[in-house]
Amino acid sequence: KPITLEWSGDTNVTYDGNSHRLTAKVVGAVSGDTFAISYSGANSFVNKGSYTVAVSSLGNDNYTYEKIYQQITINPQPVKITWSGSTSVTYDGNSHTLTATVKGADDGKFVDFNYNTSYGNSFIHAGEHTATVYSLNDSNYTLDGVEGSKTNTIVIAKKVVNIEWSNETAFTYDGNYHYLSAQVSNKIGSDSVSLTVGYEKGINTYSQVYDAGTYKAKVTYVNNSNYRLPTSDDLNYSSISKEMTIAPQKVKITWPTTTEYTYTGSAITSYKPTVVGYTDNKTVSYALNSETRVNAGNYTVEEIKVDSNYTLD
Repeated sequence: KPITLEWSGDTNVTYDGNSHRLTAKVVGAVSGDTFAISYSGANSFVNKGSYTVAVSSLGNDNYTYEKIYQQITINPQPVKITWSGSTSVTYDGNSHTLTATVKGADDGKFVDFNYNTSYGNSFIHAGEHTATVYSLNDSNYTLDGVEGSKTNTIVIAKKVVNIEWSNETAFTYDGNYHYLSAQVSNKIGSDSVSLTVGYEKGINTYSQVYDAGTYKAKVTYVNNSNYRLPTSDDLNYSSISKEMTIAPQKVKITWPTTTEYTYTGSAITSYKPTVVGYTDNKTVSYALNSETRVNAGNYTVEEIKVDSNYTLD
C-alpha cells in the first residue's frame, strides 16, 4: 500500500551547541500498523552547515513510499565583541595592548579568534593604531551581524620634550660660528632624539651665526617622530628658546709715528692708523671722519668708525 511521509523539526536554525533533528512520520497507514523508519545517514545535526535527510526504510514491507528528501540549515551564531585596554596614552616606549574578548552572542561561550596579522593588537610608537578581530577559528560562529565592534583604536600621543640648553650663551666675535647646544632631558631609554636649532634676529632666521649681535636661539625640529616640541599650551613652552649674544671684539689702534709734515700743496693722506682686532689680530676696516689736510696747520682726527663686529670701547 502506498503511503506518504511528513517531516517534523526546524529546517532553519542558528547554532546553539544543541542537536537539531529531522523526523519522518508515516501518513495514510492502516490503523495499528507499526513502522521502524531508518534514514540514509544521520538525521540529527549540531554544527553549522546544510544537511539533507532521506528515509531509507519504513521497517514495514506492506507499504511503499516515494522517496522524499528534507534539508536543514544550521546557521553560524553571531558573536559579541568587547574590548579592554587604554585607548589614549602618551608614548613611553612600552607596548600598549588592545584586547578583544569574543563570545557567542546567544550562548556566551568564548570563541577563539585572530587579530589582523599585519598590525596585531599591541602598539608602541606614537600615532593612531587600530586593532581588528579579523577571523574566527570556529566555523559555528560568524562575524556577520556582530554585536559590538570588530575594531578598536588607540591614540598614542607624542611625548613633549624637555629641553636643556648649554650653559654658555655669551660669546665674543672671532669670525667663527657660534652655537647653543640643546639636548632632550626626558628621552626614553636608548631612544635617539636630537634637536635642530635656528637663530632669529629681527625678521630673519639663520641656521648658524657669527656676526656680533643678540639672537634668539630656538629649537625648530625634533628628529624622532615619537616626540614633539612644546607648544604654548605646555608648561615648559618657554624652554624652546634661549637668548644668545655675540659681543663685538675690541680693537687695537696704532697711529703712525710721524705726526709732522711740510706743506706741499697736496693733501696729507698717509696719516692713517692701523686697526686690528684685539683678540684675533685681524685687520679691521674702518672709516675716518676728519677734515682735508692740505694747508699748513694742526689737524685732529675726530672719529674712527669700525666694522660692526668690532668696537672701540
